[in-house]
Amino acid sequence: MNSVKTLHSAAMEYYDLGKIARAKGHEDTYEDYIHKAYTIAMEAALRSQIDLKSDDPLQAIYLRSVSWLAYDAGHSQEARLWAEIALQNAPNDYEKESLQKLLKKVKKQQKDISTKKSIFGVLISIDLEKNTIFIRQNDRHPSQMVSIPNSFFLKIIPFFIGQAVEVEYSKEDKGVFILKDIRLAA
Repeated sequence: MNSVKTLHSAAMEYYDLGKIARAKGHEDTYEDYIHKAYTIAMEAALRSQIDLKSDDPLQAIYLRSVSWLAYDAGHSQEARLWAEIALQNAPNDYEKESLQKLLKKVKKQQKDISTKKSIFGVLISIDLEKNTIFIRQNDRHPSQMVSIPNSFFLKIIPFFIGQAVEVEYSKEDKGVFILKDIRLAA
């Protein structure tokens, strides 16, 4: 737990340095600090999932921090995923309100998803060697294999195992489904 706290503190220091840089008009420096803060906060959040009990109040803080830092770093898709994970961990009212505010901001940024291709089902397994996940849509259809192109998804996908999800994908010429986004199904 000490390493998680140390990582989170370092991330917050970079965030503060970024705000100072922005106040001085150094936008490039701000972006560098925010990306460093997000990277470190992500490591803290991932480690907190291992080192802390799910009902530990610190875990909600780490997950909220990484959610907002992802958003500030321009990674709204990742911010949404982190926020959804954080909301699953039964945060207190303050954390919940902050995360819902973030989700509203992210939703405003997203384009209309009605034209995107989606699969709804349960994430049943991950093949880390082949960078693929398997979604079972229902009992009548075989599971659908979806390739994972982004290393970020490999870090976050385990949180969705056994959950009902919506997977947005693109399809390559060879018929391979490529993951574009994943979220908990409504």
